[in-house]
Amino acid sequence: AEYMGVVSGYVEIIFDNTDGRFPIESEEVILRRAIGLKKDEFFLNLKHVNKADVVNLLESAGFSRSNPYYIVQQGKVNKLATMKDTELLDLLKDVGGTKVYDTRKEESQKILNETDARREKIVEIITEIDQKLQELDQDREELHRYQQLDKKRRALEYALFDRELNDTIRNIQHIEQEKAKKSAKSKSQNDSTRAIQDQIILFEKNLRIGLSELESLEREKTDYELEISQDIQQQARAELSFRELEQLVEMENQSKKELTDIIGQLQSNIETEIVKLEAASKEHKEAQTAEMNLQAKLQKVKEELGVLQSKQGRQQQFSSKEERDQWLKNSINELTKSVQSNQEQEKQAKADIKKIKEEIKKNETEQQSLKKKIDERQTLIDQSAKDLAAYTLERNSLHNKRKELWRKATDLQKNIDEADDEEKQSETELQSTLSRELNQGLRSVKRLVEEHSIQGVYGPLIDLFDCDEKFVVAVEVAAGNSLFDIVVDKSATAAQIIDLLNKERAGRVTFLPINDLRPGKPRNPKNDQAVPMVDCLNIHRPETKAAFEQVFGKTLICNTLEVASKISDEVEMDCVTLEGDKVNKRGAVTGGYHDYRTSRLTCVRKVRQSKQ
Repeated sequence: AEYMGVVSGYVEIIFDNTDGRFPIESEEVILRRAIGLKKDEFFLNLKHVNKADVVNLLESAGFSRSNPYYIVQQGKVNKLATMKDTELLDLLKDVGGTKVYDTRKEESQKILNETDARREKIVEIITEIDQKLQELDQDREELHRYQQLDKKRRALEYALFDRELNDTIRNIQHIEQEKAKKSAKSKSQNDSTRAIQDQIILFEKNLRIGLSELESLEREKTDYELEISQDIQQQARAELSFRELEQLVEMENQSKKELTDIIGQLQSNIETEIVKLEAASKEHKEAQTAEMNLQAKLQKVKEELGVLQSKQGRQQQFSSKEERDQWLKNSINELTKSVQSNQEQEKQAKADIKKIKEEIKKNETEQQSLKKKIDERQTLIDQSAKDLAAYTLERNSLHNKRKELWRKATDLQKNIDEADDEEKQSETELQSTLSRELNQGLRSVKRLVEEHSIQGVYGPLIDLFDCDEKFVVAVEVAAGNSLFDIVVDKSATAAQIIDLLNKERAGRVTFLPINDLRPGKPRNPKNDQAVPMVDCLNIHRPETKAAFEQVFGKTLICNTLEVASKISDEVEMDCVTLEGDKVNKRGAVTGGYHDYRTSRLTCVRKVRQSKQ
């Protein structure tokens, strides 16, 4: 149990080598074998050796593995004593080591036989080699002659190649010059083509504006013709109204005249009635006087009749009393009727006088009322004429203003329609430069932000900055599709939108959470021919600057491709020329023609201008 922790051990044998039995220049030979968990090593005089060396060393000293009689085992003596002579002879050979030598002799003989066979083969090979050497000597002489000829050939080829090289260099220089001229000419032609295309676009725009103005003028002409027709109609209506007013005034004057005549007639009638009234009063008085006279006469006649009757006697006048009474009754009745008739005539005369006075008073009131109405009507006509003139002027002024406002509204609507068309065209051109998945993702993000009222979304990177026209190509080449990365305030906002996109399977976009960006400080090159791209951008919202440093912070804008290559190696930053040629910091160069008509920044700028 006390040896449970042992994990290694060794066995060491020390041989006396004073007789030189071991082929080692040492009086002692120390042989050690060390055994561990994962190793089994041999050491000779404390030097590491392999097992084969140890076996050979022991055999050379007479310790053979085929001689197991250095140690006699139990029961071995009895066996040795009972052995036969032949067996004892073999045993003595084994003990003496002669069997080993026999074995080695057989092996050596076998090796000698193999050596003889190899020697014969070698002789054959040497014979073949001699033959080949002779052939090679011939080949060497031929090679020597060939080398001399080849040297002459190479000299001639070198002279020809040198001449061709010089001609080629001259041609290359000429071609480079032509290329530079062609490049300058091509650039000039591209610039002129761009200018012509811009002019064509401007001319098309002016043509559309001219056509719209022509349509506007046509509409204005139609409006003016309609207005002239309306003015003619209004003039005719005004003349008709004026004539109607003249007729009305004439009718009013005629009415006034008729009323004046009526008033005069009424006055004459009143005067006539007054005369009649005076005559009737006079007649009434005369009638009253006559009545009084008649009553006096009647009284006198009655008295006289009474006297006569008294004189003649009643019997002489009347045949009877009843006749007399009847005659008296009749006389009384006649006188009574005459009195009543006179009274009725008096009442009727008084009533007529009263009625005539009432009519006179009524006619005077009507006369005053008619005069007042005539004056009011005349005042109203004068005021209406003034108001009509003022309203006509105001109506004409308002009508002109309305026409001007209509014209402006038409022009504004045309401008709005043109701006909408340009915006749709620019958006279509912009969408044509994007992949279907990215385009769908951008539309989906805009819709989801509005539907779910998500805060902290600034929008695509391309909508958050602007730059000078000369930097447009360089910025687009440097950014690539990163122009459409969505800038958000934090990663949680991006995760929320991504979850919604995954649920609806609505495209893929890249987000730039500002709180997680670590763009680092860009290094400014010590060269006037290069400028950091971030410094060339007009960033609309300062809080999004980290996103622009993340995308553009390690990119420089250079004048030429040579300057870009040189500076990119010095500062280990990407460099872009104004023409769009890009030098990667790892050495890759990208360049060629860039079609400015498919510029994404230009499309976004057009959309922005159309919205404004």
